[in-house]
Amino acid sequence: LGSSAPTAREGQPPGRHPAAAIVCGMAEFLSGIAAGAGGLRKTETTVTRRVVQADGTLVYVKTKETLTEGGFTATGPALQASPTCRQAAAPAHLVEDLLGGASSRVPQVFSVAEARWVDEAQLGGEAAQAAPMSLFRLVQYNVWFVEEQFVERAAGLLGILGATAPHCAMLQEVTAPLLELLKADLFIQKHYRLSDRSGATLAPYGVLLLVHRSVRMRHFTLHPMPTAMARRFLSAELLLGKEGGGCTSLVVGTAHLESMDYNAKMRLAQVDAIYGKSGAVPVDSAFIFAGDTNMSKPGEEEALPADIVDAFDVVGSSLPAGGATCGPHRLDRVWLRSGGGLWLRAGSLSILGRELTPRPSDHDGLLCEIALEVCADFGFDAVSC
Repeated sequence: LGSSAPTAREGQPPGRHPAAAIVCGMAEFLSGIAAGAGGLRKTETTVTRRVVQADGTLVYVKTKETLTEGGFTATGPALQASPTCRQAAAPAHLVEDLLGGASSRVPQVFSVAEARWVDEAQLGGEAAQAAPMSLFRLVQYNVWFVEEQFVERAAGLLGILGATAPHCAMLQEVTAPLLELLKADLFIQKHYRLSDRSGATLAPYGVLLLVHRSVRMRHFTLHPMPTAMARRFLSAELLLGKEGGGCTSLVVGTAHLESMDYNAKMRLAQVDAIYGKSGAVPVDSAFIFAGDTNMSKPGEEEALPADIVDAFDVVGSSLPAGGATCGPHRLDRVWLRSGGGLWLRAGSLSILGRELTPRPSDHDGLLCEIALEVCADFGFDAVSC
């Protein structure tokens, strides 16, 4: 990895911080979903949606809706929102994120001089040169939003991040209280940029990227996706140096795709929103995706874009239980796509957190190492430079 490689925590214990209460829950999916020979039967359920008022107030509104193959359809007027499900004076950038499309987000770093997290641009100074890199290390983790043993589980997650020191950590189901623990940890403060410092993108939970400060980057971007569960795609554009000067771009990103077996079509629509011709990531870009795909339905992967390479298919054959990361299912994936003069090849894949008590999450984490090779003349059909 060279001099720019992240190093593991130097005996630093995980930071601790009082955990605030997790804000209102996500959509309430009740009983009554059943699949038959004709597909899903119509089922009425209560759905909670985020609504931004004209004054910037964020309200969680409950409605009675009917679930069919086509998705949710309102069947009655909005129910009264609970006073506990209202956040007054939502920040302007939160309103922008919820109402607008893709939102560019400035990397957040810890300023020792100010003893707080700030926009990276505020630190000033000349940007570091993009260094060549031959191996990229990432951690993928759905960290589970529940409050049960929250501080102990968070300490386990922080220990994993300190021990593995990834170039990028891709997290799902992150809550505002967990963000506060991450921000308070000395190892994170010293070595990482965050995609969010206020929790604006994490109500009631969301996705978060941590990018090592040794890696040069431009910005984070939060992209909308088709969803009934407030799911979004978060990406970062990294800059890697080339021998002899110049640099090439690598996009990394994460998402928590729609859950439930009956949402297979929605998941594929979300994948298309990321990978498609008019998707969030240019089709000719080198791209690493890691996230909770929620894909467990037989044959679901067959409809994925042909240029996706699942790291498990390359180096995951020795993983226990067929690489399952949540119960019997392999929900968490690392997908690679070479392009833009950069060839990506999975080097190793391992399970994280299973040996800890308590386990950091109801999911296992993944540690993936990816070989990077810059090619002078690159084609999508190439297997070597």
